Amino acid sequence: MTNFLYNLFIYPIVIVYEIIYSLFNSALHSNVDINNAELYSILIVSLFVNIITFPLYKKADEIQKEVRTKKKGMQKWIDHINKNFKGDERYFILSTYYKENNYKPIDELKESLSLLLQIPFFAAAYIYFTSNPSLDKAYIFDTIRLGRPDSLLEIGSISINILPLIMTIINIISACIYTKGFKLKEKMSSFILPIIFLIILYNSPSALVIYWTLNNIFSLIKIIYLKSKNIKENNEKVQLTEENSKKSSIDKSIIWILMSMSLFAGVIIPTLVIKASPDEFEAAYYSAFSFVINTFVVFLGFSFWIFIFYIFSENKNLFKNIIFAINIYFIVNHLLYINNISNISTLLKLSSRVDFGVFDIVTNIIIFIVLVLVVNVLFRLNKTKHTYVINLLSRVFIITFMIWSFVNLYDIYRGINGDSSKSAVAFENDEQRRKASGDVFYGKKVYVRNKVSEGKSNTMADGSTPIVNISTKGKNVIMFCLDRYVARYFDYVIQVLPELKEKFEGFTIYDNTISFGANTITAAPSMYGGYDYIPTEINKRNKELVNTHNESITIMPKLLSDAGYNITVSEIPYENYYEVDKESVWDKIDNVKSVYLEDSIKSKVIEENIYGTYETMKRNFIFYSLVRISPVILKSSIYDRGRYLHRDDKIKYDTVFLESYAILDKLPDLANVVDNDTDNAFILHNLLSHQPNDLNYPDFYPNPNVENKKNKNDYMKNLVNKDGVKFTGNEEILDVAIASMITIGKFLDYLRENGAYDNTRIVIVSDHGGYDDGYEFDKLGQVKKMNKDSSLGLAICSPQSYNPLLMYKDFNSVIYKESDDFMTNADVPYLMLNGIIDDLKNPYTGNDINMNYKNENNQYNIISHVKHQVGYHIGKKKFTTIAGHWEVFNNDNQKNGIYNEKNWEIIFEEEEE
Repeated sequence: MTNFLYNLFIYPIVIVYEIIYSLFNSALHSNVDINNAELYSILIVSLFVNIITFPLYKKADEIQKEVRTKKKGMQKWIDHINKNFKGDERYFILSTYYKENNYKPIDELKESLSLLLQIPFFAAAYIYFTSNPSLDKAYIFDTIRLGRPDSLLEIGSISINILPLIMTIINIISACIYTKGFKLKEKMSSFILPIIFLIILYNSPSALVIYWTLNNIFSLIKIIYLKSKNIKENNEKVQLTEENSKKSSIDKSIIWILMSMSLFAGVIIPTLVIKASPDEFEAAYYSAFSFVINTFVVFLGFSFWIFIFYIFSENKNLFKNIIFAINIYFIVNHLLYINNISNISTLLKLSSRVDFGVFDIVTNIIIFIVLVLVVNVLFRLNKTKHTYVINLLSRVFIITFMIWSFVNLYDIYRGINGDSSKSAVAFENDEQRRKASGDVFYGKKVYVRNKVSEGKSNTMADGSTPIVNISTKGKNVIMFCLDRYVARYFDYVIQVLPELKEKFEGFTIYDNTISFGANTITAAPSMYGGYDYIPTEINKRNKELVNTHNESITIMPKLLSDAGYNITVSEIPYENYYEVDKESVWDKIDNVKSVYLEDSIKSKVIEENIYGTYETMKRNFIFYSLVRISPVILKSSIYDRGRYLHRDDKIKYDTVFLESYAILDKLPDLANVVDNDTDNAFILHNLLSHQPNDLNYPDFYPNPNVENKKNKNDYMKNLVNKDGVKFTGNEEILDVAIASMITIGKFLDYLRENGAYDNTRIVIVSDHGGYDDGYEFDKLGQVKKMNKDSSLGLAICSPQSYNPLLMYKDFNSVIYKESDDFMTNADVPYLMLNGIIDDLKNPYTGNDINMNYKNENNQYNIISHVKHQVGYHIGKKKFTTIAGHWEVFNNDNQKNGIYNEKNWEIIFEEEEE
């Protein structure tokens, strides 16, 4: 209940403080060489808050004066009644007298209205300025540490804080001016208050004391201004005219407008994110619905404060019209800007940049001005009709948003509980599915939960017991797929941690490697199944994509099973495209155990981080909604490269990352080395390298309590690879690339220590590379635009999107090598099975499994810009691109040929009718 009230009444004000302070502080630090930037930022916050609250306090003063005037006029008879009557008689006579003079008990509170208004704003300032970790490292005038008491005066061993004393003096001066002409009793409270604030704030951070001192200075200016305008107490009883009464009446449509605004920003926007992938936001540690509830309550709080400003406004019609225009403006900002989001993490970090040009900013400002002008001009032309239209539209908005919210919440419920896939198969044709399934997610957790409940072979494991045996005398085959790991990053990893070379003794590293797609849905089939499953070959087959995908992921387990191997597969992506009603593909293969670890793995790294992760997710949902509805000029600054203005030194990690890290970190516990001659296989798909994160140096461990590596050692400074190419990419991508290799290196040591390394064949691969703006073509001078029908096509984005990791260690291999040979990740099945299976053929097509395709071809069609939602592809028989083009790589067999501009071109596929 306390948290609910805080989110409703206080936290919206805290957010306003945070946004204003952070934006101005960042601007002063980045654009202006200025000292004491933090002081100016606090000044701006104080000035902003005083300006927007001035109408509140002005109106509150008027109400207080009105009440005091009324009470003063009644005082003679009140004194007379108190003097001549006692007990119940006095009570009833006073009550009757108050009623006759329209004086209510609530009028007593009105006398303290200014103080009541100050409480939430002071509480918000206290919370923000005492909990902002960046202030603890900020100094002004080189002596005052903003995160600590000032201690400016030292007498022996005693430190005296001067700033609170200055604040108190200003408070007393303000009280003297404000209470001039008041009775002693009324003056007392105004003089006691500064003493209370002195006691409360004496040992508070200097930033808070400075803020409140500035607040009091501005309040003093307001008091002097109001006094100069003769807005003061007089002896006349104030009578509101009929017109004033009409102006002060509350139009109920403002409530509908504010409620629709709260639903849109607090429910619709977060549910659109969650319903795209419900299982990522539902875990044992938290519920997906908790994020929606929390966000909605905070935006209700924003609406509450807007309503308070509306009540105190002089021109309520103008205020309502502006709010109505802003409501439409918010919707426009959400629908027209930052729509092309390809991926978003559970911490609400986007895979694409939030960046807008001058044209977008100017047009967005024009849209706002036009909306405000149109609404108000129409009001002036025809007030009655305008009021009717606004009332009607405000009700339409809230009904629409309520239905939309309900639909989204129900979709999330179905996504979590598995009903979505059952309803999805009811679409009558592919056109219906294409329209509807873009927003339908067939979740992995739902699928796994369903299979476990049915008692199928799919099982959950928490990492406390081994899931795979590794023998010392037989043969072991292991494949680790590190999703989205970029090949070119490995050499930088070795430069940062040269000792890793010893860990990977016997491995050959292939960095001149391509994938045939830029996401898992298109690239994984060929990695698991070979060249029969590259996109161009898949599109030639008249077969549903889900069935083709199932073939690809089961080829190696099926062949190994036939050869007598015991096989464990874990986290293999998109089995059955996560359609719940389908039978598990592993049930049809002997000696295969499918184990899912995500959402069940238990580990110290999760325990250390999950609370901070949950709290950050709740906060980021609020700020994500603000980014979506805010003016274009502010979107990038509030988004703040995914930090959402958060300056907590403790690092936060999303749940998928923590679970993925825990799985690789616990590999020695998941594998049991046995002293026998059994043959075993282990295939694991992991997302650690898929989730860019800021890790700690030098262990690259996700520990939030360790100071960020940037404050210790800028390990990227002047980092170059073996070819002398300086690292200019994304630091967070490199961090997780290093962490992946550290954790796997520990597992390789475990195999060595237990005598199971030499007799084990290992492939470490990724299904595809990843986009990194540090290596996009335009920064390398490699933008390639095609002309189609006299119109420009799209530029190739990033060659490393198709540059997957490929590392291979054969049985008894002992030499570490780095090869420039051209490879593709479709070579993996051959590398895994060669020499183990005598007649190495695809059991579904009958084609040989080998590496001849890449030797017989020098041109490779790579599909790009494909929808990554697995539900979109159910029922389809071929992959189609969103942008209508494929990347084409022409191999010249040169070193780093993938990064040679001349080797790339674009072809356009024929548009489907």
